[in-house]
Amino acid sequence: MKKKILLVLAIVFAVVFAVTIGLTVYMGQATSLVSDTGIKTGQQNNVIGYDAEIDTFFIGTRSGKLVAYDNATKEVKWELNLEKAKPINAMVVRPATDRVYIGSDDNHVYTIDLNTGAIVNDLDIQRRVMDVDVSTDESKIVVVCKSNSDAFVMTYDLASGEQLSKVKYTYM
Repeated sequence: MKKKILLVLAIVFAVVFAVTIGLTVYMGQATSLVSDTGIKTGQQNNVIGYDAEIDTFFIGTRSGKLVAYDNATKEVKWELNLEKAKPINAMVVRPATDRVYIGSDDNHVYTIDLNTGAIVNDLDIQRRVMDVDVSTDESKIVVVCKSNSDAFVMTYDLASGEQLSKVKYTYM
């Protein structure tokens, strides 16, 4: 019986090891797009987005900057310094409506015009924003937040800023 348990454990560890190596190789290939761009921000980058239609990278930094780079020229198209938004934790790029949505530790979700860098909307979530996603019609935004030992998944109406739902998760 002990030998069977040891054999099963050895197989499990071998599979985990193989998956880890596979993921390491895959991630090295997946991140080559970013390293091959030649874009250097001079800061700690936290999130990245890309719009293929206008060939532009959007990089959110740990210092609260959102920078749009033209991929062809590697030049800065625009830069938005959100001094209180340190770090930018989440980003969704929506080329169809020319919007970039970002969430940060300053408890806000910002809607940014992706062509100009202007803030179009500022939604105060009142909790650290860890992740965001936007409905396909861009009428609602789902926000994952953190507060002490609790996490929340909340849905907001983007036009009014009204909170539509809130689910609380407590973790240890």
